[in-house]
Amino acid sequence: MLLAVSLPVKSAEFSPFLGSFAGQARVVGVDQSTAPREVEVEIEKHKKGFTVSWATIKTSASGKKKKKEYSIDFVPTDREGIYAAGQKVNVFGGRKPLDPLKGDPYLWARSVTTN
Repeated sequence: MLLAVSLPVKSAEFSPFLGSFAGQARVVGVDQSTAPREVEVEIEKHKKGFTVSWATIKTSASGKKKKKEYSIDFVPTDREGIYAAGQKVNVFGGRKPLDPLKGDPYLWARSVTTN
């Protein structure tokens, strides 16, 4: 699943994107079959950045539901408007960006201002 969110530079301007959202998606398999999924997304302010939490719910043919949940904190980087995923907890209890060169997933967000 790809989640693209366009956020303004100033954290005070995050407010239009904050909230809870729910809907449905169709996942296309390698054999071109489609499977419906329920999707829940929540975007919240987190310190100087934001958190994106989401869940997908898959219903099997027998009616059994399987839910997978994820949450990613995005923290500001040294580059204006660029946020890195801060998922690892360091020895002081703070979160730090993941390192794709060490096998961690590569996750980032960029804020975009529009006129």
